[in-house]
Amino acid sequence: MGRTAVWGQRVYVMNPEGVKVGTILMEPISPIIKSNRAVVEVSNVFLYRADFHAMLDILLRCYPLYVDNVQRCDLCADFENTGARWEVTKMLDDGRAYIKGLRRGVNWWGMETKSRLPHQLSWGGKDSVFKWKLYNKHKELWEGGQCSKPYIEDMWRASGLEPTKVWRLEVSLTSISSLSNATFSNADYREWYDKAVPMYKDIYADKFVVRENQGHRDSRDDDKLTFLEIHGVKVLRHKKPRESEVENDVERRIVCKLWKEFTDAEVRCNDFAMEGLRNHILHLFQKYSNVCAVARRFKLSEGEIMALIDEPAVLQNA
Repeated sequence: MGRTAVWGQRVYVMNPEGVKVGTILMEPISPIIKSNRAVVEVSNVFLYRADFHAMLDILLRCYPLYVDNVQRCDLCADFENTGARWEVTKMLDDGRAYIKGLRRGVNWWGMETKSRLPHQLSWGGKDSVFKWKLYNKHKELWEGGQCSKPYIEDMWRASGLEPTKVWRLEVSLTSISSLSNATFSNADYREWYDKAVPMYKDIYADKFVVRENQGHRDSRDDDKLTFLEIHGVKVLRHKKPRESEVENDVERRIVCKLWKEFTDAEVRCNDFAMEGLRNHILHLFQKYSNVCAVARRFKLSEGEIMALIDEPAVLQNA
Protein backbone atom coordinates (compact mmCIF):
# COMPACT_ATOMS: atom_id res chain seq x y z
CA MET A 1 0.00 0.00 0.00
CA GLY A 2 1.03 3.61 -0.42
CA ARG A 3 0.01 6.87 -2.08
CA THR A 4 0.80 8.91 -5.16
CA ALA A 5 0.70 12.61 -6.01
CA VAL A 6 -2.86 12.15 -7.29
CA TRP A 7 -4.31 9.35 -5.14
CA GLY A 8 -4.33 9.02 -1.36
CA GLN A 9 -4.25 5.23 -1.38
CA ARG A 10 -2.56 2.74 -3.70
CA VAL A 11 -3.31 -0.96 -3.14
CA TYR A 12 -1.54 -3.89 -4.79
CA VAL A 13 -3.69 -7.02 -5.18
CA MET A 14 -1.91 -10.39 -5.24
CA ASN A 15 -3.20 -13.85 -6.12
CA PRO A 16 -2.50 -16.96 -3.93
CA GLU A 17 0.68 -17.63 -5.93
CA GLY A 18 2.08 -14.23 -5.00
CA VAL A 19 1.65 -12.75 -8.49
CA LYS A 20 0.35 -9.19 -8.68
CA VAL A 21 -3.08 -9.19 -10.27
CA GLY A 22 -3.34 -5.43 -10.41
CA THR A 23 -3.35 -2.06 -8.66
CA ILE A 24 -6.22 -0.02 -7.25
CA LEU A 25 -5.88 3.75 -6.82
CA MET A 26 -8.43 5.35 -4.48
CA GLU A 27 -9.15 8.39 -2.31
CA PRO A 28 -8.38 11.24 -4.73
CA ILE A 29 -6.42 14.02 -3.09
CA SER A 30 -7.96 16.88 -5.06
CA PRO A 31 -11.67 17.83 -5.02
CA ILE A 32 -11.53 17.95 -8.83
CA ILE A 33 -11.99 14.16 -8.85
CA LYS A 34 -15.14 12.82 -7.22
CA SER A 35 -14.40 11.18 -3.89
CA ASN A 36 -15.97 7.87 -4.92
CA ARG A 37 -13.80 7.52 -8.05
CA ALA A 38 -11.03 4.95 -8.32
CA VAL A 39 -8.68 3.63 -10.99
CA VAL A 40 -8.22 -0.11 -11.54
CA GLU A 41 -5.09 -1.28 -13.36
CA VAL A 42 -4.91 -4.94 -14.40
CA SER A 43 -1.35 -6.31 -14.57
CA ASN A 44 -0.12 -6.56 -18.16
CA VAL A 45 0.38 -10.33 -18.12
CA PHE A 46 -3.35 -10.94 -17.61
CA LEU A 47 -4.21 -9.02 -20.77
CA TYR A 48 -2.78 -11.99 -22.66
CA ARG A 49 -4.59 -14.69 -20.70
CA ALA A 50 -7.98 -16.32 -21.01
CA ASP A 51 -8.78 -15.63 -17.34
CA PHE A 52 -8.66 -11.84 -17.79
CA HIS A 53 -12.29 -11.40 -16.72
CA ALA A 54 -11.74 -13.50 -13.60
CA MET A 55 -8.76 -11.37 -12.58
CA LEU A 56 -10.71 -8.16 -13.19
CA ASP A 57 -13.59 -9.48 -11.07
CA ILE A 58 -11.14 -10.15 -8.24
CA LEU A 59 -10.03 -6.52 -8.34
CA LEU A 60 -13.57 -5.15 -8.49
CA ARG A 61 -14.73 -7.28 -5.55
CA CYS A 62 -11.99 -6.01 -3.25
CA TYR A 63 -13.94 -3.02 -1.93
CA PRO A 64 -16.31 -3.46 -3.98
CA LEU A 65 -16.01 -1.40 -7.15
CA TYR A 66 -17.87 -1.14 -10.44
CA VAL A 67 -16.77 0.14 -13.85
CA ASP A 68 -18.31 3.51 -14.67
CA ASN A 69 -16.69 4.06 -18.07
CA VAL A 70 -13.69 3.31 -20.25
CA GLN A 71 -11.63 6.47 -20.78
CA ARG A 72 -8.84 5.00 -22.89
CA CYS A 73 -8.34 1.81 -24.85
CA ASP A 74 -5.17 0.55 -26.57
CA LEU A 75 -5.57 -2.03 -29.34
CA CYS A 76 -2.73 -3.57 -31.31
CA ALA A 77 -1.65 -6.09 -33.94
CA ASP A 78 1.71 -7.90 -33.86
CA PHE A 79 3.29 -9.08 -37.12
CA GLU A 80 6.60 -9.86 -38.82
CA ASN A 81 7.78 -6.64 -40.46
CA THR A 82 9.49 -8.14 -43.48
CA GLY A 83 9.24 -7.99 -47.26
CA ALA A 84 6.60 -5.61 -48.61
CA ARG A 85 5.63 -4.43 -45.10
CA TRP A 86 9.20 -3.34 -44.38
CA GLU A 87 9.35 -1.47 -47.69
CA VAL A 88 6.15 0.42 -46.80
CA THR A 89 7.60 1.16 -43.33
CA LYS A 90 10.67 2.77 -44.92
CA MET A 91 8.44 4.76 -47.27
CA LEU A 92 6.41 6.04 -44.31
CA ASP A 93 9.65 6.95 -42.56
CA ASP A 94 11.21 8.99 -45.37
CA GLY A 95 8.02 10.64 -46.61
CA ARG A 96 7.42 8.63 -49.78
CA ALA A 97 4.17 7.44 -48.19
CA TYR A 98 1.75 8.89 -45.65
CA ILE A 99 -1.33 8.03 -43.58
CA LYS A 100 -4.46 9.74 -44.86
CA GLY A 101 -5.74 12.45 -42.54
CA LEU A 102 -3.21 11.87 -39.76
CA ARG A 103 -0.46 14.25 -38.70
CA ARG A 104 2.94 12.63 -38.61
CA GLY A 105 4.58 12.42 -35.20
CA VAL A 106 8.16 11.73 -34.09
CA ASN A 107 10.22 9.00 -35.74
CA TRP A 108 13.00 7.14 -33.92
CA TRP A 109 16.04 5.51 -35.47
CA GLY A 110 18.60 3.05 -34.11
CA MET A 111 22.03 4.47 -33.21
CA GLU A 112 23.93 1.23 -33.81
CA THR A 113 23.93 1.57 -37.62
CA LYS A 114 24.67 4.33 -40.11
CA SER A 115 21.71 3.41 -42.29
CA ARG A 116 19.29 5.22 -40.00
CA LEU A 117 16.75 2.40 -39.97
CA PRO A 118 13.54 3.35 -38.13
CA HIS A 119 12.32 1.44 -35.10
CA GLN A 120 9.34 3.62 -34.18
CA LEU A 121 6.94 5.84 -36.14
CA SER A 122 3.85 7.63 -34.87
CA TRP A 123 0.85 9.56 -36.15
CA GLY A 124 -1.83 11.71 -34.57
CA GLY A 125 -1.58 14.89 -32.55
CA LYS A 126 -2.54 15.66 -28.98
CA ASP A 127 -6.16 16.33 -29.95
CA SER A 128 -6.53 13.22 -32.11
CA VAL A 129 -9.08 10.63 -31.04
CA PHE A 130 -6.86 7.98 -32.65
CA LYS A 131 -3.12 7.97 -31.96
CA TRP A 132 -1.07 5.39 -33.86
CA LYS A 133 2.36 3.96 -33.11
CA LEU A 134 4.30 1.53 -35.30
CA TYR A 135 7.35 0.16 -33.53
CA ASN A 136 9.81 -2.69 -33.14
CA LYS A 137 8.20 -4.59 -30.26
CA HIS A 138 11.02 -7.12 -29.96
CA LYS A 139 13.54 -4.29 -29.55
CA GLU A 140 11.40 -2.72 -26.82
CA LEU A 141 11.15 -5.99 -24.88
CA TRP A 142 14.93 -6.50 -24.94
CA GLU A 143 16.09 -2.95 -24.16
CA GLY A 144 17.16 -4.00 -20.66
CA GLY A 145 19.38 -6.82 -21.89
CA GLN A 146 16.79 -9.53 -21.27
CA CYS A 147 13.17 -10.03 -22.30
CA SER A 148 10.97 -8.00 -19.93
CA LYS A 149 7.79 -9.89 -20.87
CA PRO A 150 8.65 -13.46 -21.93
CA TYR A 151 4.98 -14.43 -22.05
CA ILE A 152 4.59 -12.17 -25.11
CA GLU A 153 7.40 -13.95 -26.93
CA ASP A 154 5.82 -17.30 -25.99
CA MET A 155 2.57 -16.10 -27.57
CA TRP A 156 4.42 -15.07 -30.75
CA ARG A 157 6.11 -18.45 -31.09
CA ALA A 158 2.81 -20.25 -30.52
CA SER A 159 1.36 -18.17 -33.38
CA GLY A 160 4.24 -19.04 -35.71
CA LEU A 161 5.98 -15.66 -35.53
CA GLU A 162 9.76 -15.22 -35.32
CA PRO A 163 10.22 -12.95 -32.25
CA THR A 164 13.22 -11.03 -33.63
CA LYS A 165 11.13 -9.82 -36.59
CA VAL A 166 7.99 -8.78 -34.71
CA TRP A 167 6.71 -5.21 -34.84
CA ARG A 168 3.49 -3.80 -33.38
CA LEU A 169 0.93 -1.40 -34.81
CA GLU A 170 -0.89 0.12 -31.85
CA VAL A 171 -3.80 2.53 -31.75
CA SER A 172 -4.79 4.46 -28.61
CA LEU A 173 -8.36 5.74 -28.29
CA THR A 174 -8.46 8.61 -25.82
CA SER A 175 -11.93 10.09 -26.47
CA ILE A 176 -14.12 7.04 -26.80
CA SER A 177 -17.27 8.95 -25.88
CA SER A 178 -16.91 11.04 -29.06
CA LEU A 179 -17.58 8.00 -31.28
CA SER A 180 -21.16 7.44 -32.34
CA ASN A 181 -20.78 3.91 -33.74
CA ALA A 182 -22.84 1.58 -31.57
CA THR A 183 -20.06 -1.00 -31.39
CA PHE A 184 -17.99 1.51 -29.46
CA SER A 185 -20.27 3.98 -27.72
CA ASN A 186 -22.54 1.30 -26.24
CA ALA A 187 -19.84 -1.25 -25.47
CA ASP A 188 -19.74 -2.80 -22.02
CA TYR A 189 -16.27 -2.68 -20.52
CA ARG A 190 -15.91 -6.43 -21.00
CA GLU A 191 -16.59 -6.07 -24.72
CA TRP A 192 -13.48 -3.97 -25.19
CA TYR A 193 -11.56 -7.14 -24.36
CA ASP A 194 -13.85 -9.73 -25.95
CA LYS A 195 -14.33 -7.81 -29.21
CA ALA A 196 -10.83 -6.39 -29.50
CA VAL A 197 -10.13 -8.07 -32.85
CA PRO A 198 -13.21 -6.86 -34.80
CA MET A 199 -12.87 -3.43 -33.21
CA TYR A 200 -9.24 -3.19 -34.30
CA LYS A 201 -10.15 -4.32 -37.82
CA ASP A 202 -12.81 -1.62 -38.14
CA ILE A 203 -10.50 1.10 -36.85
CA TYR A 204 -7.62 -0.01 -39.09
CA ALA A 205 -9.80 -0.17 -42.21
CA ASP A 206 -11.25 3.28 -41.56
CA LYS A 207 -8.33 5.24 -40.13
CA PHE A 208 -4.99 3.69 -41.16
CA VAL A 209 -5.08 4.25 -44.91
CA VAL A 210 -1.58 4.26 -46.43
CA ARG A 211 -1.06 6.24 -49.64
CA GLU A 212 2.01 6.77 -51.79
CA ASN A 213 3.11 10.40 -51.87
CA GLN A 214 2.76 11.01 -55.62
CA GLY A 215 2.29 14.77 -55.38
CA HIS A 216 -1.29 14.96 -56.59
CA ARG A 217 -3.23 18.04 -55.57
CA ASP A 218 -6.08 15.76 -54.46
CA SER A 219 -4.72 13.07 -52.13
CA ARG A 220 -7.48 10.72 -53.27
CA ASP A 221 -5.57 10.40 -56.55
CA ASP A 222 -2.51 8.99 -54.73
CA ASP A 223 -2.30 5.21 -54.93
CA LYS A 224 -3.15 3.17 -51.84
CA LEU A 225 -0.47 0.87 -50.44
CA THR A 226 -1.19 -2.39 -48.67
CA PHE A 227 0.46 -2.67 -45.27
CA LEU A 228 -1.42 -5.19 -43.12
CA GLU A 229 -3.86 -7.62 -44.72
CA ILE A 230 -6.71 -6.52 -42.47
CA HIS A 231 -10.27 -5.99 -43.64
CA GLY A 232 -12.92 -4.24 -41.60
CA VAL A 233 -16.03 -2.12 -41.96
CA LYS A 234 -15.75 1.65 -42.25
CA VAL A 235 -18.42 2.50 -39.73
CA LEU A 236 -16.75 4.96 -37.35
CA ARG A 237 -18.38 8.35 -36.91
CA HIS A 238 -17.85 11.23 -34.50
CA LYS A 239 -20.84 12.30 -32.46
CA LYS A 240 -22.53 15.58 -33.18
CA PRO A 241 -22.68 17.45 -29.87
CA ARG A 242 -26.05 17.58 -28.21
CA GLU A 243 -27.48 21.02 -27.63
CA SER A 244 -26.73 20.66 -23.91
CA GLU A 245 -23.09 19.97 -24.72
CA VAL A 246 -22.52 22.99 -26.91
CA GLU A 247 -20.15 25.34 -25.15
CA ASN A 248 -22.59 28.25 -24.97
CA ASP A 249 -22.60 28.48 -21.20
CA VAL A 250 -20.70 31.53 -19.96
CA GLU A 251 -18.87 29.67 -17.19
CA ARG A 252 -17.76 26.92 -19.55
CA ARG A 253 -16.42 29.40 -22.05
CA ILE A 254 -14.56 31.24 -19.29
CA VAL A 255 -13.03 28.12 -17.73
CA CYS A 256 -11.83 26.92 -21.13
CA LYS A 257 -10.21 30.29 -21.85
CA LEU A 258 -8.56 30.29 -18.42
CA TRP A 259 -7.30 26.75 -18.96
CA LYS A 260 -5.80 27.72 -22.32
CA GLU A 261 -3.92 30.56 -20.60
CA PHE A 262 -2.91 28.28 -17.73
CA THR A 263 -1.14 25.93 -20.16
CA ASP A 264 0.47 28.69 -22.24
CA ALA A 265 4.28 28.48 -22.30
CA GLU A 266 4.84 32.16 -21.42
CA VAL A 267 2.32 32.12 -18.58
CA ARG A 268 4.02 29.08 -17.04
CA CYS A 269 7.08 31.20 -16.33
CA ASN A 270 5.08 33.71 -14.29
CA ASP A 271 4.44 32.33 -10.80
CA PHE A 272 2.05 35.17 -9.90
CA ALA A 273 -0.09 34.64 -13.01
CA MET A 274 -0.05 30.89 -12.55
CA GLU A 275 -1.29 31.09 -8.98
CA GLY A 276 -4.06 33.55 -9.90
CA LEU A 277 -5.26 31.40 -12.78
CA ARG A 278 -5.08 28.29 -10.63
CA ASN A 279 -7.33 29.82 -7.95
CA HIS A 280 -9.90 31.01 -10.51
CA ILE A 281 -9.98 27.62 -12.25
CA LEU A 282 -10.36 25.72 -8.97
CA HIS A 283 -13.26 27.98 -8.05
CA LEU A 284 -15.01 27.24 -11.33
CA PHE A 285 -14.19 23.53 -10.99
CA GLN A 286 -16.45 23.35 -7.96
CA LYS A 287 -19.13 22.84 -10.60
CA TYR A 288 -18.41 19.44 -12.12
CA SER A 289 -19.79 20.40 -15.54
CA ASN A 290 -16.91 22.88 -15.89
CA VAL A 291 -14.39 20.09 -15.31
CA CYS A 292 -16.13 18.08 -18.02
CA ALA A 293 -16.02 21.07 -20.37
CA VAL A 294 -12.22 21.34 -20.04
CA ALA A 295 -11.80 17.57 -20.34
CA ARG A 296 -13.88 17.48 -23.52
CA ARG A 297 -12.38 20.62 -25.09
CA PHE A 298 -8.72 19.72 -24.44
CA LYS A 299 -9.02 15.89 -24.64
CA LEU A 300 -7.81 15.32 -21.05
CA SER A 301 -8.88 12.91 -18.34
CA GLU A 302 -9.92 14.22 -14.93
CA GLY A 303 -6.73 12.79 -13.46
CA GLU A 304 -4.59 14.65 -16.00
CA ILE A 305 -6.41 17.91 -15.29
CA MET A 306 -5.92 17.51 -11.56
CA ALA A 307 -2.24 16.68 -11.95
CA LEU A 308 -1.65 19.85 -13.99
CA ILE A 309 -3.57 21.99 -11.50
CA ASP A 310 -1.87 20.54 -8.42
CA GLU A 311 1.64 20.63 -9.86
CA PRO A 312 2.05 23.87 -11.82
CA ALA A 313 5.84 23.60 -11.39
CA VAL A 314 5.78 20.68 -13.77
CA LEU A 315 4.32 22.96 -16.40
CA GLN A 316 6.98 25.57 -15.82
CA ASN A 317 9.74 23.03 -16.34
CA ALA A 318 8.13 21.30 -19.32
